[in-house]
Amino acid sequence: MIFIQKRAAFDRKAALFYLISGILYKFDKESNERWMKQIKHMKYSCSRTAQTLMKIVWIFHMTIKRQVKHI
Repeated sequence: MIFIQKRAAFDRKAALFYLISGILYKFDKESNERWMKQIKHMKYSCSRTAQTLMKIVWIFHMTIKRQVKHI
């Protein structure tokens, strides 16, 4: 049970990290490649909950990318 709680805490931190890096994408174009590599890595190393969060964060990231193009 403790292991599951620790894993969930890690997943939340990871999702927060990707959310922040998605926002930072606006300022750092090169981070896009790193972002893609990390997402591919996360798909295999995280729980289903984290993968769902990653999908939400990815949608958010793509939305930011489109808005940056319009500006």
